Amino acid sequence: MEYNIYNVSATLKPFIRYFWSYKGNDEKVKLRIESYADRFPRLIFQDTENYESLITQNGVVLPDCYLSGIDTQPSFAFMCGKFSHFGVSFYPYALHALFGISANELVNLMPDISDVWNTDLTNRLFNANTDVEKVKLLSIFFETLISKQKIDNKKNTSKILS
Repeated sequence: MEYNIYNVSATLKPFIRYFWSYKGNDEKVKLRIESYADRFPRLIFQDTENYESLITQNGVVLPDCYLSGIDTQPSFAFMCGKFSHFGVSFYPYALHALFGISANELVNLMPDISDVWNTDLTNRLFNANTDVEKVKLLSIFFETLISKQKIDNKKNTSKILS
């Protein structure tokens, strides 16, 4: 198995702890992944075009690209030993700053990113050939969200001040 961490740009550093990838190549193994309480929300992309999906302890197949909110209780999921996942580890307040939703709204939930934000991000991640391309793509995506928030905040402030 291979686990990598990728650096975050200075612009995104206040919101994102790090980007990561986790890959395995042993298709003969079935893995049980245990998760414990975690205060850091995540975005996770799994390459289901070439590998099997994660399946929760309740038998739910997780979406190709999903947000994982704050976890308050242990859980586990199953996956084949041949997999490719890419993720983003956010600070707890980042979901509100980027998407306008509180991490508390996603406690113990893992919704598809397209259910939270109207985006074709999943397709763009499928088309990225390397993890470095995924970092660049997501960096541009999040920097655009930050820019939009700043513009919206300026508009709201100017309305209040006028």
